[in-house]
Amino acid sequence: MLHVDYQECPRCGGMIPREDFAEARGPDRVDKFVYCEFCGVGYEASFYDDGSVFALDYRAATEPVALGKFLQRLADARVA
Repeated sequence: MLHVDYQECPRCGGMIPREDFAEARGPDRVDKFVYCEFCGVGYEASFYDDGSVFALDYRAATEPVALGKFLQRLADARVA
């Protein structure tokens, strides 16, 4: 049986395409990236081994440069 993890946008609840979310594992944390094209918002969260969470969001309307850098990190995480 094929197991598929679906991702939903935290803002609008819409389904996120597989190419718009990724997870990168580091030695002490897990970084998760989600981008919703409908909302124009990118979400990035780092979950550390000690239980702390650091979350950021990037909006296309107000932060186009920061969103572009986020999209590059998302692409890098998908490749890794």
